[in-house]
Amino acid sequence: MTEILIAGTCITGFSIFLLVRKEKITTPVLFSVMVLTLWFFRFFFLYLKVKVDLINIPWIVLVDQNLFFLDGVFLFWYTKAINKETKSVLKESFHLIPFLIAVGYAVMTYFSIPGENLIRTFQNISEQLEKQARAYSIYELIFILGIITHNLIYLGLSFKKVKKYNKAILFHYSNLNKVNIKWLNKFILIWLILLTLPLLIYFINYIYPVFEIGLIQNIFVFSLFISAVIFGSNVLMQSYANVTVAKKTISRHRNKSLKNPDQVAQKFMDLENYMQQKKPYLETNLTLGSLAEQLKMNANELSFIINNQSKGNFFEFVNFYRIESVKKALEYTDEQIIQIAYDNGFNSKSTFNEVFKKVTGVTPTQYRKNVGQNK
Repeated sequence: MTEILIAGTCITGFSIFLLVRKEKITTPVLFSVMVLTLWFFRFFFLYLKVKVDLINIPWIVLVDQNLFFLDGVFLFWYTKAINKETKSVLKESFHLIPFLIAVGYAVMTYFSIPGENLIRTFQNISEQLEKQARAYSIYELIFILGIITHNLIYLGLSFKKVKKYNKAILFHYSNLNKVNIKWLNKFILIWLILLTLPLLIYFINYIYPVFEIGLIQNIFVFSLFISAVIFGSNVLMQSYANVTVAKKTISRHRNKSLKNPDQVAQKFMDLENYMQQKKPYLETNLTLGSLAEQLKMNANELSFIINNQSKGNFFEFVNFYRIESVKKALEYTDEQIIQIAYDNGFNSKSTFNEVFKKVTGVTPTQYRKNVGQNK
């Protein structure tokens, strides 16, 4: 276990170092650093509890367990930052109330019990748990259950924020590779399992000893390590979209500029003609904003026209034209399919295959084969 704790400390520390060296430290980057910093100290404190004489640092037996009230909160703040929903520190600080209550109780305990007695109590509890002879206390059960419930709530809220972001970028971007955070949805589910399951097992085992406490601790530490690797490697490569969309602004355009349905339909026809003649969809990094600039139109107005007339979002609208262009190329050329996709604005094989099948109902290879048979 010592090796994993050292590796976890090094990985989180190195990830933090790389993130703070970025040219521009955005709010999401700042909150990802907070998450990794929390885990850095957790690995470090766990290492100290295993390898160092605690008589010199008795406070550590009280501090590290309270950090579990920060995991869900920090991850929630990170997902809010991605959606550009973060408020002032004061307004967000109420999320720290459970953590501050736990820390307050720990501080009172620290000053009311001599350091030697505190360490001796901690060691006795550890020995009793290893021997499965520990008589449980209501306070400790409430504390463990509180950590589990607290993290379940905040991980659930984080999942909602990620879903909101991934939906919002569909209205702004034609290619999502650099800005989508589907990995974060998967990570939250993994973290939900890796964090809460060992704690839940520990909770049950605390009442009805079944598993060896050492085994549970090893599983838990390994889970933390895996989570740190997944999160750290992804946030280092992540780019974030500007997905702030003011619904009131869109409504205002709808009420003032686009009252007449005939006017909306005409503007959509003009847009379709522009797409067919100028082929802006061939630009890999085409966004709602850049297309609006080409059309000398407000981005919110353009978004409303696309959503209203095509009954889809910007991503679907642009990629429909890309797929139509790819279909023609598949009919008349023998060029490699992936090269055709790249030539028509796609920058990801997986995205191209997914969109192509959604639009046509078949894979690109099947489509080419079907076209060849019909000739």
